[in-house]
Amino acid sequence: VMDGGRIVKTGGKELALELEARGYDWLRAAV
Repeated sequence: VMDGGRIVKTGGKELALELEARGYDWLRAAV
């Protein structure tokens, strides 16, 4: 996952499913 031109998270199918379920806001808050 890229945010602002930086790689902030990598993952596989599980990450894709989590992003689909939770959206991106939680990821931005964690960075």
